[in-house]
Amino acid sequence: MKRAHEFSGSQKRKLKIQRVANAIEKTHKISEFFSSNISQLHIHNNTGVDTQSVSRGGLSSAQGFGNLWSRLSKTLKTHEQSTHHKECMMVWHDKRSGNSIDLQSSKLIQEEQTYWRAVLFRLLNIIQFLAERNLALRGTNEKFGDTRNGNFLGEVELIAKFDPVLSEHVRCAKSHELSDHYLSNRIQNELIELLAKSIRDKIISKVLASKYYSIILDCTPDISHTDQLSIVLRGVEFKEGFGAESFEHFVEFLDVYDTTGKGLFDSIINFLSKYGIAIEDCRGQGYNSGSNMRGKNHGVQACFLEVNKKAAYMPCTSHRLNLVIADAARSSITSISFFGYLQRIYNLFAASTKRWVILKKHVTHFTVKSLPDTRWEAKVEAVKSLRFQTTEILEAIEELERVSLDNRDGFISTECRALAIEVRSWRFLVCLITWYDLLFLINIISKALQSPSICINDQISHIEAGMSFVSQYRHGGVAIAEGKAKELADELEVDRAYPEPRRRKKYVFSATNRQMSQIIRLVKKCFAENFSIHL
Repeated sequence: MKRAHEFSGSQKRKLKIQRVANAIEKTHKISEFFSSNISQLHIHNNTGVDTQSVSRGGLSSAQGFGNLWSRLSKTLKTHEQSTHHKECMMVWHDKRSGNSIDLQSSKLIQEEQTYWRAVLFRLLNIIQFLAERNLALRGTNEKFGDTRNGNFLGEVELIAKFDPVLSEHVRCAKSHELSDHYLSNRIQNELIELLAKSIRDKIISKVLASKYYSIILDCTPDISHTDQLSIVLRGVEFKEGFGAESFEHFVEFLDVYDTTGKGLFDSIINFLSKYGIAIEDCRGQGYNSGSNMRGKNHGVQACFLEVNKKAAYMPCTSHRLNLVIADAARSSITSISFFGYLQRIYNLFAASTKRWVILKKHVTHFTVKSLPDTRWEAKVEAVKSLRFQTTEILEAIEELERVSLDNRDGFISTECRALAIEVRSWRFLVCLITWYDLLFLINIISKALQSPSICINDQISHIEAGMSFVSQYRHGGVAIAEGKAKELADELEVDRAYPEPRRRKKYVFSATNRQMSQIIRLVKKCFAENFSIHL
């Protein structure tokens, strides 16, 4: 290829003309490009305004300027002063500064969403607070400011005094600025259902993650006289860094109308299939000792074992322990009488506020308590008040007797006299010491067996310790109880002797009819003198 100094003069002129022609051609192409597209570049791409729907002229014309680029600076000034350019610049500025209608609408929607999320978050926490403490939500009405509007609205009004979100919400609800304020009883029920579903789903996910599980059932009628089957699932959760940890959760109440073993088993199958829990993964089942539960042929445990042989049945240990104590107490007339006197002492003072004041004047630590009907180990609370405050309770009974005599109340005075005589007896004091020692131990074991985190080894050790204590107490426990009762007997000045059993005596009257008539007249005369003299 030749260099520039190698060309002749004519060749150099031709080369120069060719370069100028190429430059002019490129200039025309650039001019055509900008003339046809400068409107879109300046208006459409920057502002989004439809360039076909506005009048355009000068720089923004679709035809461009052709070869009139010498007037470009003057045309630019004219274009910048045009109404179309100013309108486009205002639109572009609004979009850039965020003042468009769409953006403003989006901000309003976002603020509304944030507001309602904050309100619902507070309402959910109020419902959770009340539910955790087993408190009723609704009252007799739903009026703001009324003391009978229930715990839920009361909590809302209380928090509204310190929280600006709920304060504004309550204000709008009171002034009827909101058609939906989410404080009605229907919304409360829906929020409760949402919380329950969230908790239940979390429990089910834990059960599914643990793979194997045990199921615990109990059936009892509610206040509407409908049998409800409570379902409790138990499993093992593996936590990284902590190892394995057992868990036990109540899941759901099921209304049952067929309480036979087959009917209850069908309800359980429907429950497990509803939440996707495989019955084949069940490794344990625990119920009470009812025939429909533990029946060998037609009980729930028998139906379970027909489907899953690995679902070992374990009767409720705490329930069986309670039955053992109940049967032991009912087998002794002395024990029956002892607990009967405890209940009579409670009924005596609890029937009147004036009598309770007399009791509180003497008793400062443990008040007398009623005996529970089913949970026998809980009777230790009733025994404990008399075990450690025998003297104080006896003084209260004697004072109540004196007050009753002053008020001419023969029924209460007679009841107080009978209870005072029984409490001062050696037999009652020995029973008091014996049953307190037994129930105190049984109560500890029963609560330990009901712990969700207890393992089978701990259960066995607790049961063996209880059996050993009862066995030793059976042989030498009476002597131990008598030794402890001596202190109370000395304090109460009670004769340490058991009452002799009553025997029927046959009296043989050898008196004549005349002598018998004289005896009867003498008895009547004494009764008349001692009883009728005050009439």
